[in-house]
Amino acid sequence: MIDKQYELQEISGSHELKSFSNFLLLLVATIFFTSTYYILLPVLPLYLESLGGNYLQIGFVMGIFSISSLILRPISGSFADRMGRKALLYASIIVFLCTPLFYLLTPSLLLASLTQIFYGFSVGAFTVASTTMATDLTPNEKITQYVGIFSLAFVAAKGFAPAIGNLLFIKYGFHGALLFSWFAGLVSLLLLIPVKGPRLISSNQNVHFSKMLFDFRVQMPMITLFCGMVTFGIISNWLSTFATNRGIVNVSSFFFINTAFMIISRLFTAKITIKGLPRLTVVTGVLMIVSIWLIAGVTQLWQLALIGIVYGIGYGAYYPTLTSIVVLSVNKEERGTALGIYTMAFDLGVTAGSVLGGLSHYFGFVYVFWGITIIPILGLLYFWHQHRRLQALV
Repeated sequence: MIDKQYELQEISGSHELKSFSNFLLLLVATIFFTSTYYILLPVLPLYLESLGGNYLQIGFVMGIFSISSLILRPISGSFADRMGRKALLYASIIVFLCTPLFYLLTPSLLLASLTQIFYGFSVGAFTVASTTMATDLTPNEKITQYVGIFSLAFVAAKGFAPAIGNLLFIKYGFHGALLFSWFAGLVSLLLLIPVKGPRLISSNQNVHFSKMLFDFRVQMPMITLFCGMVTFGIISNWLSTFATNRGIVNVSSFFFINTAFMIISRLFTAKITIKGLPRLTVVTGVLMIVSIWLIAGVTQLWQLALIGIVYGIGYGAYYPTLTSIVVLSVNKEERGTALGIYTMAFDLGVTAGSVLGGLSHYFGFVYVFWGITIIPILGLLYFWHQHRRLQALV
């Protein structure tokens, strides 16, 4: 039996304006939907604690979301190629809207764990499907620009939604935050209804998940992304602890400055041509490596703030640049599967950085920060050595 596959039509110049309006609607819908879980993220541990959970149990339940999202993301990418991007978006939102019903049953850690699995599926699947659809709506020559802009949806959601969740929890409790999160998902669904992607034409070509998993066009950027995201993992999870040990207060300034320059950097990638993507990958990777190396020696807040600027510029362009390389390297009917597999590297890299940061207990932060830079250095060397081979395959 041949699975139903699709071949996407190229976006003509006459339809570019309409495609951009669809892109903007998809962007806003993605902000709302991504915010749904991040509204609950800071208040779920408090709710689980009220159910009698200890810190170990709470950590396990919270981790289920990341695990389910990681496992289901590549599978979701395959579904996006088989059933269509918009159908998977609808399915993701419907699953999410039904999930809070578990909280109306007898509250327990078991039900909370089950809820996390469904949350992980819906958010992971939506992320892959929305990113894939965004690239479908984008002319090839503007892939880097649009991917950079679209990735800001996730930055905005992760930056503002937790603060909203905390405020809602303080004023209305957990169920108030849950209800607001549910309505955000509903708004996302309504915004998606008028969105129209490029017309899909039936194709007999199958996209094999196992084959794509070992496809060099996906593997090479995936390995490079993993190596770079190790630096993000150690910063996001261990910088506050490191700064406290150094007597540096108000470390939140680093994250604010870093986010601001990350946004600026992603907007700047709009001016980068397709031919400049490999060089930009190396330059931004070097900025991330230098930042991690320098962090080990900071003793004052202003030094940390300057490093936040450098890392923000590097990290801001690193992810959309590599994503653009993946999108441009594979066929359009393979994009969902390819992006689903590729984005696994982000979660794995962040997790690896977090785990390796724990070695500071034995070796100290300075040596761990310095030592961890070996991973992105090897990743960039591998990328630069192999990028011409990738260009030859495209």
